[in-house]
Amino acid sequence: MRTRIKAKRNSFGIPQKVLASKAGISVNYLYKIENGKYKPPRETETKIWDILCSIVDEQTLEEAT
Repeated sequence: MRTRIKAKRNSFGIPQKVLASKAGISVNYLYKIENGKYKPPRETETKIWDILCSIVDEQTLEEAT
């Protein structure tokens, strides 16, 4: 699941800095999650996915207008 976070973030061109900031975690911590060095608490992982989805929704909405 953690490598899917990295793949999804990269596929939408979302910088680590942006995602980490929105999730309230450090870039270093996000890097370690994405590379399988840390397994975050479930709520942190859910928060990251929720943020990714909301960013993607915002981008889709902007492209549609």
